[in-house]
Amino acid sequence: MTAEHSGQSPTRRALLLAGLGVVGFAAAAPVALVAALLRGDDGMLPAGMRVDGVDVGGLSPEEAVARLDAHWGPYLANPVSFELGGRMWHPSAADVGLTVDYRAALRGAIAAQGGGGITRRISEPPASVDRALVAAKFDANVLRGYVAGIAQGFDQPAVDAGVSLAGADTVAVRPGQTGRVVDVEAAVGAVGDLTQPVSPRPVITLTFREDFPAYTTDDVRAALDQITRMTSAPLWLTHKSRGWTITPEELRAAINVQGNDQRLTPTLDFTRFNDLFTLIDDTLAAEPHPTVFDYDEARNRVRAFEVGNPGQIVDRAALEQAMAQAVASPDDRVVEIPLILLNTGADFAENPLGIRDLLAIGDSVYKGSPDYRLHNISVGARKLDGLVVPAGETFSFLQSIGPFELRHGWVEGSVILADKTEQGIGGGICQVSTTLFRAVLNAGLRIEERWPHLYRVRYYEMGPAPIGIDATIFSPGLDFKFRNDTEHPIMLRAHADEDIGALTFEVWGVNDGRRVEIVDHELKDWEDPPPDEGIVEPTEDPEFEEQVEWAKRGVLAAFSRVITWPDGSETRSTFRSSFVPWPNRYLVGIDVAKARFPAQYTVGFPYTPLVAGGGGGAGAPAPPPFPAGRAVLAAHGR
Repeated sequence: MTAEHSGQSPTRRALLLAGLGVVGFAAAAPVALVAALLRGDDGMLPAGMRVDGVDVGGLSPEEAVARLDAHWGPYLANPVSFELGGRMWHPSAADVGLTVDYRAALRGAIAAQGGGGITRRISEPPASVDRALVAAKFDANVLRGYVAGIAQGFDQPAVDAGVSLAGADTVAVRPGQTGRVVDVEAAVGAVGDLTQPVSPRPVITLTFREDFPAYTTDDVRAALDQITRMTSAPLWLTHKSRGWTITPEELRAAINVQGNDQRLTPTLDFTRFNDLFTLIDDTLAAEPHPTVFDYDEARNRVRAFEVGNPGQIVDRAALEQAMAQAVASPDDRVVEIPLILLNTGADFAENPLGIRDLLAIGDSVYKGSPDYRLHNISVGARKLDGLVVPAGETFSFLQSIGPFELRHGWVEGSVILADKTEQGIGGGICQVSTTLFRAVLNAGLRIEERWPHLYRVRYYEMGPAPIGIDATIFSPGLDFKFRNDTEHPIMLRAHADEDIGALTFEVWGVNDGRRVEIVDHELKDWEDPPPDEGIVEPTEDPEFEEQVEWAKRGVLAAFSRVITWPDGSETRSTFRSSFVPWPNRYLVGIDVAKARFPAQYTVGFPYTPLVAGGGGGAGAPAPPPFPAGRAVLAAHGR
């Protein structure tokens, strides 16, 4: 009996063995049977095959899909549920990141069995078939997103502490606050692996956790302390004799508080200083150019001088970094502006005298001076500008400045004679001698003669200069002298800026390594000013009144200069000044004199101007007689 007659299908293995056992089987067998063998594939899944643990072995693909549909269908509709606050959520598998594609898994398994009938099965060994298929995939991040969506209606997140600057003096502080949020990670952990269906399907009760602020109120207090330090004093940006100041208010307006590394960090918003940076760039940026040095050997004077420059631009990044470091310091608030040199291959300081270094600067302020002072200060600065002092020689102010005569460009003004301020030619020249004295002092050159003023002159206490750093001259008699004790010539440069009322002297030469420090400034034995005095001006209106001198307390002033030489040795010099107390003095007409200064007043002789210098002092010669036409009157009751 054949298999056909028995109602059972012969296996392919049986047919193959039968074919191999009969010579010429392919030729003798019916064509339909050969085609069936060559095409043959029964389409059944291998015994023992499982898809995600479901046994589908020996089933046709259609049967396997039906079994898997019955296994997964209800579970995929709602694999897990969530409960919170009396509410329920029943997500689908896709909602929580579970996908199951068993059809694709089955297609792959069938393809792996091979096909092509008996010829291929004879010529090629059968492929290895994986009998444990995985069709389910779970993405926990999708589940996190679903739970986070539920949490949105229940979360009360923490509030970070913060600080904001609302204007120059107003600080707004936002305290930190702990919050409460749904614990998403706890929910994900409770759900577990959704690729294995369970019954009954789980219901996860969502829980809360405390949400702590990233920045606490203590962090804000620390940031406020840092802001206070950053804005406690101005920031000075300097380069040689030039400088710019950023006030505490401007610093405060530029503060930006940022959170990083679990703390609040105040920083500077440098874009707030863009206008200042542009001004600095315009001032300091320069194209390369050689030194201009026009030396008149016969007159021993440099007629034209301009410092050579290799070309430079401001290093903005380095400047911002230096500013950030400076504002963090309570003491060192000075920033030297960094520059990028454009051309460093040439000697831009070459000149016949070998002068190449700026040794020191001296400056003073004379803003508010009357016209005669403005004029005489400018004349004096021009007469000394460019003067060269050879090595080893002594400079004399009176000799270098020339005689005080109208024909030499000077004009009349107030000068100090003994204990009076009177009219004389060259009034205000002491502004020049004082400023030069400061430059020479800072350069560490040897000072051979210097006289202080009789009383404190307000112009020499304007700006940062302390009391007592001045030098008066009087022609003839009182001089200011210093010696060039370097081994190279030095050159004096002077610039009077009438617009801002500032005078600057520069000392140029060759730096020999000496360092200078002004120390031990001392003021003692103060004396109050005497009563006001009046000076009668008979040519003025009887009601005329103009203050010409201002009261100053008397004081003994002293300071020392310490020069440190390259070998480490030091030279110390002390400079002393004894300033007498000085009254307010007024030029007054006759009626004002009678009313304000009734004790005594005189009028009379024609006025003759004096030939004078800048003021008297200790050792000054006796002044000529008091000019006729004026009298100093002692004030009563003032």
